[in-house]
Amino acid sequence: MAAKTLPLLLLRCVLVLGVGCAAGDPVGAQPLNAEALREAARRYLIEALARTDAGLRAQVEIGPLDPRLRLPPCAQPEFFLPPGARLQGNGSVGVRCGQAASPWTLYLGYRIHLAGPALVARVPLAARQTIRPEDVEVRVIAYERAPGDYLRERAQLTGAILAHPVAAGQALTIDRLSHTPLIRPGERVRLQVEGAGFVVSQEGTAQNAAAVGEVVRVRTDAGKIIQGVATADGSVRVRP
Repeated sequence: MAAKTLPLLLLRCVLVLGVGCAAGDPVGAQPLNAEALREAARRYLIEALARTDAGLRAQVEIGPLDPRLRLPPCAQPEFFLPPGARLQGNGSVGVRCGQAASPWTLYLGYRIHLAGPALVARVPLAARQTIRPEDVEVRVIAYERAPGDYLRERAQLTGAILAHPVAAGQALTIDRLSHTPLIRPGERVRLQVEGAGFVVSQEGTAQNAAAVGEVVRVRTDAGKIIQGVATADGSVRVRP
C-alpha cells in the first residue's frame, strides 16, 4: 500500500554539488534539463550580484545535477537564496516548483569568485602613517574578503591613518585604517538634506565626534536633533 501512495507525497530533494536524493517516481516525472536549469541558476545569481553591487565582476560556477534525478515538469521554476546565503565563495541556491502535480524543491551548489576595484598601495606604507593620494591607486583585484571590506575611493582616506603596515601592491581594507574625528562636539556644521531632485542646507551644532562615514547627531538652531553621516568636506549628509 505504501508503494502505491508514495507518488502522491510531496517530493523534497536536496542537491549540493551533485549529491542527489529523490522520493518515489511521481507520475509524469521526466529527466530534468540539467544544463538549462544550471544556466538559469547562474543567471539568477549574476543578477542578484548586480543588484547588490554593480561594480563587481563575478565568475559563477554551478555544481552538476544527478543525471538519474526525475521530477515532474515545471514551466516556471522559482529560484531563491536560503537564509544566510553569501554571494561569494561556496553556497547553494534553491529552486522550487509549486505548479507541478507533485511540487518539488531542490538545491544547486555554487562557487562564486568576485573581483572589483580597490585602493592598492603603490609603495610600502608604515603603521601610523597618513596616506597621501599619490600613495595609492585603484586596481581591479580578486576579492578574498567581503566586497564592503575594501576601500575603493580616495575620499575614504580623508582623516585616516594606518593602524597596520601595508606592503606595496596590497589592497587597503577598512580594518587597516584608524580615523581621526573630522567633526567634534560643539562644532558648527552644515546639514545637507538630500531628496529626489533637491538639496536643502542649514546649519547646526554637532552633538558627538565623527570621522568620515560615521553617524553624527546635529542640533539645529530650532532645537531639533537630526542624524546624518559625516562627509569628507566636513558637512553632514541627511537623507529623508
